[in-house]
Amino acid sequence: MKKIQNILITLIFVGFIGLMGLLTFLLPAKRFSENENRYLQEFPTKITVKKIMDGSFIEKFSDYASDHVPLRDTWVHMKAALERASGRRENAGVLLGEEDTLFMIQKDPDPGIYERNLKAVNKLTESCSVPVYFGLIPTAASVWKDRVPGGAITADEDYYIDLMNQGSKATALDVSGVLKEHAGEYIFYRTDHHWTSLGALYGTNLILEKLGLETIDPDSLNWTRVSDSFYGTSWSRSGAFWIPPDEIWTCVPEEGIEFTSWITGSPKISTVYHPEMLEKKDQYSYFLGGEQGLAVLKTDHQGPKVLLIRDSYADSLSPILAMRCSEVHMFDMRYNKMSVRDYIEENEIDYCVILYGFETYFTGSDIVLIGR
Repeated sequence: MKKIQNILITLIFVGFIGLMGLLTFLLPAKRFSENENRYLQEFPTKITVKKIMDGSFIEKFSDYASDHVPLRDTWVHMKAALERASGRRENAGVLLGEEDTLFMIQKDPDPGIYERNLKAVNKLTESCSVPVYFGLIPTAASVWKDRVPGGAITADEDYYIDLMNQGSKATALDVSGVLKEHAGEYIFYRTDHHWTSLGALYGTNLILEKLGLETIDPDSLNWTRVSDSFYGTSWSRSGAFWIPPDEIWTCVPEEGIEFTSWITGSPKISTVYHPEMLEKKDQYSYFLGGEQGLAVLKTDHQGPKVLLIRDSYADSLSPILAMRCSEVHMFDMRYNKMSVRDYIEENEIDYCVILYGFETYFTGSDIVLIGR
């Protein structure tokens, strides 16, 4: 009887694995995961002996199978619950921290990448006709270290940020130091990697101070909660379904700001805030409408024209910075291959600010284009 039971259990297990594998390839492949806000791995169609021998084919095939397994989100949630029950504080590359805070694990950067990117920053600084400022935004794990699980292994962001600041020929922006001064406040989302509008305000004030402009008193602003149901990318990846959502706040009205968006690839007058995005998973795209290579905010203020070479952290910062500027131009090098120097000359830019999140800067292959 026991032998029959073992055979039945084995058959059920093998049948289940086989069925899941079959469904993975029979069901229509999804290109984009709205829940995780990322593009999924495509099936590796170009199969060569070299790719098989060096393991790259197997790696991509494994990623494809993982991304397209049926009921993937359900399995991720179940695994997260089991990890939590067993006392582990990590799942799918996300640390389950104190105060319901989720942290993306940061790996030590590839020396070749950060040396290449720093060289590009210095090349622009040396050849640019306007002052250049350079700042890296740390992750929440670096600022809220007291919330990170004990024994967790993640990159020493302070070391690498200091390394970049010391090696940069641009004027350094100590974003990390400013944020740590306000570590007791709601400056990062708990379920997402971005900073909140309050964190963006402190980053803005650092820039304004360096530019010799008047800083902005947080109490003078009109703080408005636009969402209390924001679940970010850290939450989606972690499977920690029990974590409560974040709130999204704004502090600057869009009246008086003319916003030109290139989100479709061509210029179009748009709105600074996009309430329709609050009905979708990617609520952070409420700011400016989402990723785009070029965007320009114009105001009636008597202030400088500032070019931000940036990633998505600037989406919530730029409307605040516009309070002290006549124009704020934004370059995302992932989608914009124009020459930065030529753009500065053609648009009579007064200051250039290079502002990146830690992860984007140390993994972005397009940042090298800054120095062209």
